[in-house]
Amino acid sequence: MITKNKRLFIFHITAALLAFAAFASATSEKPPSAASAGKGNLSEPRKKHSGEEARNSIVSSALSLVGIPYKYGGSTKRGFDCCGFVMYVYALSDIRLPRTSREQFTAGKQIDLEDIQKGDLLFYKINTSAISHVGIYICDGQFVHSS
Repeated sequence: MITKNKRLFIFHITAALLAFAAFASATSEKPPSAASAGKGNLSEPRKKHSGEEARNSIVSSALSLVGIPYKYGGSTKRGFDCCGFVMYVYALSDIRLPRTSREQFTAGKQIDLEDIQKGDLLFYKINTSAISHVGIYICDGQFVHSS
């Protein structure tokens, strides 16, 4: 269950996509691979999904990867860290995110907890003053992450 506290930061993926639509890679013919997804800022999905379809795709992709082991610095199916997991999941929907949770945090737009929707990113400060963890909200007060 997600509880609101001063260590939790929530971001709408659609708000972030709109804010960073100018960074879309319109000339690229191939969608970004998960391995190269962290090389740029957020970009619009190349496929024209509705907001709800994109959110469902992100949640479905994230849940399909549950059980893959944690690996510090990992961003492949051999193992994920938290931000590598988020970056990989979003790349599957042709959305490029920066590599680290701190970079992902600065690329989005903060929202209130009561406005959270599936597919939004949840950022945490754990035993530190800086962002140190990220996960993907799936619904009903639950999120998926790598830890």
